[in-house]
Amino acid sequence: MAQSYATSGPISKLDQDSLETFFLLNADIFDDADALKNTIRASHVCAAWRHLLLQRPVVWGRLIDLHELTKSGSYLWLAEILRRSGDVFLWVRSEIRTNNRVLRILVDIINRSWPRIQRLSFVILDILFFTYRHIWEQFALPAPYLQHFKVVIDTGYPTGGSYELARELDGWPKEELFAGYAPHLQIFRASRYRFNFSASWLAGLRQIRLGKPFNVEDPLLLLQNTPALVSLHVDSICVLECHRALPRVRLSALYEFYLGGIDPHSCTTILENIDTPSDCGLSLIMSFGRGDRASKAFCNLISSFTRRYLEHYQARSFQIEYSEETFFFLVYNPSSQAFLEIEFYSLSMLPYLDYLEGVAAGLSIFCKLHNAHGKDYILGYKCGSGGLPSSLLHLAMAGDADEIEKHDARDKILKTSRRRAH
Repeated sequence: MAQSYATSGPISKLDQDSLETFFLLNADIFDDADALKNTIRASHVCAAWRHLLLQRPVVWGRLIDLHELTKSGSYLWLAEILRRSGDVFLWVRSEIRTNNRVLRILVDIINRSWPRIQRLSFVILDILFFTYRHIWEQFALPAPYLQHFKVVIDTGYPTGGSYELARELDGWPKEELFAGYAPHLQIFRASRYRFNFSASWLAGLRQIRLGKPFNVEDPLLLLQNTPALVSLHVDSICVLECHRALPRVRLSALYEFYLGGIDPHSCTTILENIDTPSDCGLSLIMSFGRGDRASKAFCNLISSFTRRYLEHYQARSFQIEYSEETFFFLVYNPSSQAFLEIEFYSLSMLPYLDYLEGVAAGLSIFCKLHNAHGKDYILGYKCGSGGLPSSLLHLAMAGDADEIEKHDARDKILKTSRRRAH
């Protein structure tokens, strides 16, 4: 029955080019954890599929997922997949931090195949970094076909690991990354990895993630050379009191902007000096220490970003969660991947109060826009025992809602909606 379907079903009428495209789309280990498993299953569907797959090294070259290939304890499948890949471009992924045998295999693959690696992503525990540091010698070689480079040195500790080890790591690498040549590189992340801010490969980047050992000044210097950037992720950068003039950067293609794990002053400095387009989303996750206050400049910047985003997308729904220790605000548009997310954690609500006024002002624009166009909107919120701030209660009324229901503040959601007949 299965054989009959494989030879006479509609899918059997696909030509080889279409089938190859189908197999390639499903052989993405960076997008699908089951990519390897599904490809192996596809090779067992029928003789025609098996023959086609075995004749397509490009498919197997994209499936070097060391976690999947070694989790059984056997390395036979790994050897077989590498054999099937021939000499095509490779996609290599490893999330195994501590298995020395797997790490040795990873190093061997990189050493033997560096010129033909297109995508590389792996995580290594910091205490093993110097055991395998000769791998960095390969990263100092030109990378003519590299498109995706992600190397994470995991401290293994929530507190950030050993200070002495971190200082040693921050001094690496000694050589220039990729010898300054990686013309096809689009996605880049390398924790605890310094590199040349004027490298030519920066111009083609579409995604970058920055953290330690960079400080607040470094992203601004680097971003002057990334005009094609679509996604920017900055987290856990070092605090720096900078008193000199910083460059102002225009990122006209930026669509996703993430800031997290940094202090309010550094966040303000970055937001003040980066110009983004009106359709750019923002994800801001911050913690305030006891007694910290959000500056007026910080609140104005976040408020301005909120207003601009709401005006551009005319979003139809948003959510606010408010308590004595957290403030969460989310606007999500199903038609867009750029969303607005503001999340604060604090021992005190003081940093939030000014910002709430800014959110309320932005949402007032939102309500007026939707009332004017006769569309629905939903305001959902959860708040702690102190109740919702007066500015947001005023907002609910300002929306001219037909229905306002007040529920228990701890676990109920207030929804206001309006429908105006055309």
